[in-house]
Amino acid sequence: PKTLTFGNLNFESPLIWPGLLAYRALAHAGMKKMKAPHFSMGAFDCYCVEPENRDVLPAILYLHGGGFLFPLQSMMIQNSRYYAERLNCRVFLPEYRISPEHPFPTPFEDCLASYGYLLEHSGELQIDPNRIILMGDSAGGALAAAVCQKARDKSLPMPILQMLFYPVTDNAMTHKSMDEYAMGSWSKT
Repeated sequence: PKTLTFGNLNFESPLIWPGLLAYRALAHAGMKKMKAPHFSMGAFDCYCVEPENRDVLPAILYLHGGGFLFPLQSMMIQNSRYYAERLNCRVFLPEYRISPEHPFPTPFEDCLASYGYLLEHSGELQIDPNRIILMGDSAGGALAAAVCQKARDKSLPMPILQMLFYPVTDNAMTHKSMDEYAMGSWSKT
């Protein structure tokens, strides 16, 4: 059966944007309802999920996916709890600003600022600045890869590990898998 992909959506339709905005409002309310500890990183908030251990710990900066359009932090809270407990680390989920209200490069700049914030405030956040993992899925994977490249270019301390889950990193979209999985959620369309 034909599946719905981002390519199937008509972003010029008057019905798409009210639905998108309603979804965003519900997602934001969902995050607040979860009572995940959060703090301001300037223009946006960041959520912190941590284990029972209150020592100085490694950290994961988790950049969510969502096609650069959808705020999916609430869907990542369970994963974050799992990582925090199993890996004994603090997981930070920045609520970076998204398109279309904040087009590129704003989401990237927010993610880069998040990484810089963790480095600069490692003492008060009780994290080891030499043990930060940069992680992202889908759009977040693209952002995590770009943050690592910019950190390298600016001679910032590099994350200890980069974890990219199905990252959006091929702008040419010429790999065989793009045809093989043409009906995937991120299609050539």
